[in-house]
Amino acid sequence: KNNSSQTIQYFDANRGLVNLSMQTMQIAIDFIAPHVKVLRQNQYKALKHDITSEGLTNPIIVMPNSRINYDEAIRKVENIAEYDTKKQLLAYNGNQRLSIIEELGYYTVSCFIVDNVRHAHILQLQLQNGIIINEPAS
Repeated sequence: KNNSSQTIQYFDANRGLVNLSMQTMQIAIDFIAPHVKVLRQNQYKALKHDITSEGLTNPIIVMPNSRINYDEAIRKVENIAEYDTKKQLLAYNGNQRLSIIEELGYYTVSCFIVDNVRHAHILQLQLQNGIIINEPAS
């Protein structure tokens, strides 16, 4: 399943119903900060096997690495990674995938860039047919 183009729709109190179209972009892994510490255990090994055999099938959702985005992204999250001010972007999802592809020697990753956590959440729901499926951290 390759999601190279998406349009999300949301309601904005000032603008009404908004359609936001976006394309995936290849982004250097070095520019992306995780917000979750990756624990290399069973699920990590299975995910690494899937990526090795099938490739990265879903883009990672990233947003500007601001303190506001970081603070919103870490709500209700375990194994929080320290805020990294040196990176330009923050991974909303795909923290394990990001670690795996870096370990496999990739320099770039396919990403959707959104403005904030709200847009990232809307896009993740749309990509996963309304169901949030977080990658287990352990």
